[in-house]
Amino acid sequence: MAYLIICLAIVLLIAGVWLWVSDSSAPNRGRKSWAEANGFSYVKQDTSLVDEWQRGAAATGSAITNVATGNWGGHETVVADVGPTTVVAMSTGAVSDVVVDMRRDGFDAASSEDLVEVAKAGDFAVFGTDAGVAQRFVDKRVRDALDLLPATVVAVWFESEWVLAEVGEGVQLGEWEAAFEPLARLADAARTLPPANPQPLAVPFPTRDIPDAPEPEPKLVVAPVEAEVEEPLNTPKVQRPEEPLALPTRTTGAVRGPAQEHALGGDQVSAIADGIAETAHNPSDLTRARRTMAPPSIFGSTENATEMPSPKEPTDE
Repeated sequence: MAYLIICLAIVLLIAGVWLWVSDSSAPNRGRKSWAEANGFSYVKQDTSLVDEWQRGAAATGSAITNVATGNWGGHETVVADVGPTTVVAMSTGAVSDVVVDMRRDGFDAASSEDLVEVAKAGDFAVFGTDAGVAQRFVDKRVRDALDLLPATVVAVWFESEWVLAEVGEGVQLGEWEAAFEPLARLADAARTLPPANPQPLAVPFPTRDIPDAPEPEPKLVVAPVEAEVEEPLNTPKVQRPEEPLALPTRTTGAVRGPAQEHALGGDQVSAIADGIAETAHNPSDLTRARRTMAPPSIFGSTENATEMPSPKEPTDE
């Protein structure tokens, strides 16, 4: 009975070890099979990428293992594990010293001191080492590409000549393929980042030489204009009296000349417009405009106008 128990324990131990080894090597076998089926090469570990990836998930310095390398959409593409995290990377085709880091809302990660938050693009907060460049970089195509990223992508960052997407931990085989299309768009948009070593513009035809900047013209020194002193006019000098002249005023009562006392309103003054006119009517008096009782002259000659009978003048009655 004891031997049976010992044999059963050994069998269970061997089975457990076999399951552990089989489970630990399953991702490697799955990544390798996927790489062979999609024209990618596969290596268990790539030490050359450690020097190129130093941001995001690679900032921990973990080994880069289970690496599948190939080409997708004209971009060199790498699918690898950085520690426990799966990362998809695409080459942008140009090295840039500006780092742009995009993190989905709710994703908590350590940030370096040279990154500052500059914008908000959809569900992602955008950080950059150069605020002005990062703000101009986030245009419509970058926003559209971020909207197309699968929900498993929690962070995207640009460094050197790579754009990388952190897919997350424990992703299933082939889940990273959904990030290829939007990541390729971001790789194309990364060409707007300033290159580390800008090359002079080469044109296939001769051009005119750029002339030297003209020398600044000398500044004209304008002499100050002296103000003309006006000569005083020959005006007579006014002699002011020593004592001021007393002028009439109504503030105090005063009598000017002889006056007799009389009752107020007792003057014998004739009423205005009352009684018979003292002078006869004078037709040549031009102080009032008289009304001519005749038709207008524009309807006929003056002679005809005088022969026509005058209408009766209207009265107020």
